[in-house]
Amino acid sequence: MKKIILLLIILLGISSPAYCIAPDDYCPKAPYDISRGFSSFLSSATGVNFLTTQIAENGLEKLLKKELNNNFKVKIETFGGNNLLNGKFKKLTATGKALQHSGMHISSVKAETMCEFNHIKYENDELYFVENMVINYQGKITQDDLKKVITSNEYTNMVNKLAIGTNGILLARIINMDIKIENNKIVMSYDVLVPMLIGSLPKHISFSTGLDVEDGKINFEGIDFGNPNTNKIMKSTLPLINKLNPLSYKVKTTPKNNAIVDVKTVKIINNEIIVDGIILIPKNYNKNNGETK
Repeated sequence: MKKIILLLIILLGISSPAYCIAPDDYCPKAPYDISRGFSSFLSSATGVNFLTTQIAENGLEKLLKKELNNNFKVKIETFGGNNLLNGKFKKLTATGKALQHSGMHISSVKAETMCEFNHIKYENDELYFVENMVINYQGKITQDDLKKVITSNEYTNMVNKLAIGTNGILLARIINMDIKIENNKIVMSYDVLVPMLIGSLPKHISFSTGLDVEDGKINFEGIDFGNPNTNKIMKSTLPLINKLNPLSYKVKTTPKNNAIVDVKTVKIINNEIIVDGIILIPKNYNKNNGETK
């Protein structure tokens, strides 16, 4: 189950196509395939279910700490009996702080499954989903997180590739980037270095912007350069400027499961960015032969 949370953290930093996920359309329908009867009662009565849950939660916390070098708190709600041993559970909730992965930095994240019945299998060192899994997530990103992102190797390499040139000749490049959150707006600045015959001519650019969700990714919204005339002049450069958005650049990843991300909302509250959304992990386990579909 650690891969569920790892996948969430990765996907928070990935530009994705827009989807509208309604949990009721994807969650398993009752009655659920869970163990009942005397064996289930005996497991609960003897405390086996409690011990199994504790072992599973502690094991997940240790695995997540090892993988991400961060402490997680994991809570599993079970059906009782031996259902958890068979990979069946009501809900999984995981919370973590100060997370980082592939250049993305997130102050905190909370993820919890939304379906009333969840079923996974772990076979041959692989995690499979017997039923669709729908996960609700919320991430909080601060100014410090953004500053760490724009100084990461991943982001720096992306910016370097945006250097404007023709016929192999460099015309301009972006340097001295800075980012802040003030008055619930992102304030970004950088220098565009234009090579001249003698030396280089830097042009300082600074703007404030809000955030919005469009086509499944977080975009700058309402970019303001502080002057109406400048706003008109810079309008044609907005697609390029949006590529500098540290919340929408793509993180390299090769997740095993073909997850679908639905970014619901993004808000800046008390100078902190709050992202909410849903992740759908489609079922990929063939019950008849134990192979992925």
